[in-house]
Amino acid sequence: MQDSKPMKVHTLVYVNLSIEQCPKTQKEEEDMSRFPYASAIDSLTYEMVCTRPHIAHVVGVLNKFKSKLGKEHWTTMKWVFG
Repeated sequence: MQDSKPMKVHTLVYVNLSIEQCPKTQKEEEDMSRFPYASAIDSLTYEMVCTRPHIAHVVGVLNKFKSKLGKEHWTTMKWVFG
């Protein structure tokens, strides 16, 4: 997985998501496993296809981290859902 360039999520907001933000310890992985990230990605994908095509890039980048969710990824996911 390559680091991604900062992406524009909203008119005034840029985020930079990377593999460096993924959990590094077993405890961090266990903590993050409680979040329904895969389900949220699937919901965003449906929303993107049906009504919000402008979030396609963000959803694609977030999808890269589906198996190794970090706190920054989850925070960005919640913001996009906002």
